[in-house]
Amino acid sequence: MGYDAVLPGEADFFGGILLLRGHEKKGVPFVCLNLVSAQTGKPVFSPYRRFSRGGVTVLVTGLASGSVFPKGELAGLGLKVLPPGEALPSLFARQEGEADVVIVLSHLGFSEDRELARRAGRPLIILGAHSRMPVWMTEAGSDSILSIPQDRGRVLQEISVGSVAGAPGKGPAGFADGSLAAQYEAKRSELSARGKEMDRRERDLAERTLTAYGRLLAVPEGKRLITPRAQPLDETVPDDPEMVRMHGEYRKTLGQLARTRRPGPAGPTEYRGHAACGRCHPENHAGWRKEPHAVAHGTLAGQGDGANPDCLPCHVTGYGKGGYRTGGPKGLEGVGCEACHGPGKGHPGKKMTIPGEPACRSCHEGLGPFPFAEKRRLLGCVRAKDG
Repeated sequence: MGYDAVLPGEADFFGGILLLRGHEKKGVPFVCLNLVSAQTGKPVFSPYRRFSRGGVTVLVTGLASGSVFPKGELAGLGLKVLPPGEALPSLFARQEGEADVVIVLSHLGFSEDRELARRAGRPLIILGAHSRMPVWMTEAGSDSILSIPQDRGRVLQEISVGSVAGAPGKGPAGFADGSLAAQYEAKRSELSARGKEMDRRERDLAERTLTAYGRLLAVPEGKRLITPRAQPLDETVPDDPEMVRMHGEYRKTLGQLARTRRPGPAGPTEYRGHAACGRCHPENHAGWRKEPHAVAHGTLAGQGDGANPDCLPCHVTGYGKGGYRTGGPKGLEGVGCEACHGPGKGHPGKKMTIPGEPACRSCHEGLGPFPFAEKRRLLGCVRAKDG
């Protein structure tokens, strides 16, 4: 597919380390600086990739976080994650870390990405993940850029590094509109329209992104060193036949792995399952069983994605958090009580969480209008309580 570097995320380890090794042998350029063998301490993948583009030397490295892996998965794979704040400076201290541009592919999360930018000691381009909101911002005092594209592959983002050539407003071939001015206005309009719906963190990220775009606009186009361009991958962009074929093969492989892979021993879990909730809350449970949340996993399986780790977090309960496991015990399929209220261990002695709008938007964001108050009133469990 022409990638120069790929950082595997937690979902990529679904099929085990041997599957990833097989992909690597076929040419997938995996990179990760701080994921090492628990036994030998050696990096599992190449710690970095270096190449040149237009006379610019680029170094790409990747950083993993143990917090995004399902409980016990790293130990089961014989892996461990080194502290990113130690691994990256160690690379820069060696001559091999020299480059004109350093790009960090990150699975650390927004807060850790910002901390990384503050402490790096040199400008970085950090391409992050694990955020509901797309982000483009500069970190004060470090000259680093933090970019988090919209999740679920809904936006293709290009970052031009170096002097921008061409007439103002003209992006590269295939991009509907590469002008910063148009992107700035679109983001400002979105903030104006959705600002009141956003929680404080979402609004802060949106405002920071708008400010960063405003700063770039103040620089004449021919003198900008870093320029972002975003292309939404919506229904206006036709599917690539080869990608459709590859995605179909990927789904088949996931299904085969789910049928043949023997799940490891289950560790301690705080999830009690849907039936446990129903014993004390029969009316709410009965109302829940009549709504789409209850059959969310069946819907997923019906389209061939029942074992897809990219989809499971929003279609089952507790995936990656000690709850649902592919091939594991039944009772946590679908989006149940514990998906919204938290694990049931310790309840009724422990008071359960009342979910707010961010909990719902973590899955429903970007899928069309989402009037939270109205949607909440329509939930079967809520109607049962109120009625």
